[in-house]
Amino acid sequence: MIDNLEHDHQILSVIANCLSMARSNVTGIKLSLPIINILLNSDVISEIVLVLLTFYFNDAIAIRHQQHISDK
Repeated sequence: MIDNLEHDHQILSVIANCLSMARSNVTGIKLSLPIINILLNSDVISEIVLVLLTFYFNDAIAIRHQQHISDK
């Protein structure tokens, strides 16, 4: 069981780093999407995490879009 928890923790750490990049800039979104897509397609994370990621990315993209509009 501890091995599974460590495994889950490592996966979530990778996802957290990707999400942090996605929040920082548009390039971060572009770089992190393929990594998260690989994790999602490997059945290593639960559906609830998938839902949370979806909301998070939608929010990150909306923030970047709003900043882009404000810069014009």
